[in-house]
Amino acid sequence: MDWVNHWRDRSDQASAGLRVRQLSSGAELTQLRELFDLTWPSPSSQITQNFGTALLHSGAVLTGAYKDDQLVAGALAIVSNQAGTVGLHSHMAATHPDYRGHGYGAVVKYEQAAIAAAQGISTITWTFDPLVLRNAKLNILNLGVSVKKFVPDFYGQMEDAINANDLTDRLWCEWQLDQPRALQAPHQPMADADLIKVPIVKDIGVVKNLEPERARELRLEMRGALSAALDGSREIVGISINDEYLIGKL
Repeated sequence: MDWVNHWRDRSDQASAGLRVRQLSSGAELTQLRELFDLTWPSPSSQITQNFGTALLHSGAVLTGAYKDDQLVAGALAIVSNQAGTVGLHSHMAATHPDYRGHGYGAVVKYEQAAIAAAQGISTITWTFDPLVLRNAKLNILNLGVSVKKFVPDFYGQMEDAINANDLTDRLWCEWQLDQPRALQAPHQPMADADLIKVPIVKDIGVVKNLEPERARELRLEMRGALSAALDGSREIVGISINDEYLIGKL
């Protein structure tokens, strides 16, 4: 089966019991904005209505998963052009707090992939916080992204409740939809291997709430380890059974 049909089939299989689609109306945009604002509480909206409307009419891909009439997960991707290659950059993705743990976040990513593939787009990029274990597992194991680059303080200072007063260090990932790593996902955690290992804290959110100074230490420790390991000659090849990034040669 070719890779384009693979992602349409993957999205259709994952979305059983849900209605998953590309969002196109003002009402759907409002629902997506409310989901993002619920996920990242902030003095201002994550997407203003006028900016969101511009996205709807300029080629951006907004996807949503509905359970009954409730938007349970959503994602927003913009068209990108890197080194002359057209792709998508997935800027935001969120699952409603009442529906987490059911895999709905992956569902909207699969739909995003199916839409991109149908347009001949083979690469979707995005960033994620290297300290958030659940996101690392989703991206590296479940989706099969490629991670070769660490970017310190990628967004600069942010005002939402999750990122305020923290360094916005991120891992830059590429979801290469036509390559084996993505097509053969999901992957299993790996047993100990002769690779560089960088441990990931079980729940950085809990540490931030209970021990903010320790959370800052963990941030800087992760920054030092990933800056040294992802030096242009290595990539993250998996996650260990002990919740560590496993980093090997390209």
